[in-house]
Order: sequence, then structure tokens, then C-alpha cells
Amino acid sequence: MCMTHASIPTTQHARHYNTYRDYSPEIGRYIESDPVGLTGGINVYRYAVNDSLRYDDPFGLCPEDCSNSRQLAWDYYAKLQSLFPSQYPKKPWAIVFGPLPPNKGGLVSPLVPTVIVLPNEFCDLTGKDLFDFYWAIAHEGLHINQSWIDLYNSTGDNPMHDLIDEDSRWNTKTATGRWGNR
Repeated sequence: MCMTHASIPTTQHARHYNTYRDYSPEIGRYIESDPVGLTGGINVYRYAVNDSLRYDDPFGLCPEDCSNSRQLAWDYYAKLQSLFPSQYPKKPWAIVFGPLPPNKGGLVSPLVPTVIVLPNEFCDLTGKDLFDFYWAIAHEGLHINQSWIDLYNSTGDNPMHDLIDEDSRWNTKTATGRWGNR
């Protein structure tokens, strides 16, 4: 089930916290109603349109069919690991899609730093330049392979983060044979 990789288990209630509401694996649905109300559908407690193998809803807000993009992301990450094993020794626990600010190409979950979160617009890659998609995976992949202190120190606009940007650009160029605008 996709959701359990993107949520934080809480042991006292056997629930999974998903930022906006809690999910109960025992009953296979959210225990709070959808914060977007009936806009999300008539069943305000369902998870990912009741099809968690095909849809993602890591924040409890917007199920999307991300199966093709997710597979492409995993395949590309495997390629990065084979080309740059010292830079990508760890495999992500999950690659999910969620609502991110417009200037964010991706992020590493602050609660589970082995989860890569990509923007929802990457769910459907039809007609899009894939360089930004690949760059985001390379970039966030470098972050999940940092130590906690290095991850903290490379947050924001600073020289350490600039090195991550430069390495991920080079790695993406090498892996794809293309140079993007990043």
C-alpha cells in the first residue's frame, strides 16, 4: 500500500499521521473527514479513491494516478545508483507526490528523511521536459544520502546546498546525456 510508506505510524493508536488527517490501516480509510469536503468525492473518509496501488495521497488531500511517474522515478534512481554508487548508496524508502510550493522541485521529508517528495505536477509527465523531473530525483537523492547534520546544514540557500545543486545537475546530465536549465 503506497500510503503507509508516506505516513508516520503512531504506535499508541495504530494510526498513520498524514499531515492533514490520520489513516487507520485496520479499517482502510481516514478517520477524519476530507478537509476539502465533498470536493474530494462523496466518501470523505476514503484513501486514494479506494485504489492505493494506483493512486497516491500522502497528505490526505488529492489522490493522483502517479504509477507511471513513480516507476520512472524508481528506474532513474536505480540508474543513478549504478552510475554513482558512492553518491547514492541508500535507496529511498518511498517516492511520493504531494502539494509543494511553486519554487520547490522536490523535498526530503523532514519526518522521514528517506522519503522523496516530488511536486504533484510530476504525476503526469505528458508533454513535459523530463530534465526537471530527473534533476529533482538526483537532487533529493543526494539529500537522503547525507548525514542528519549535513542535511540540516544544506537547507536553504547556502554554499553547501549550491554543491548539491551542482552535483545533481552534473549527475542528471551524465545519466540523461542532456543539459537542462537548472
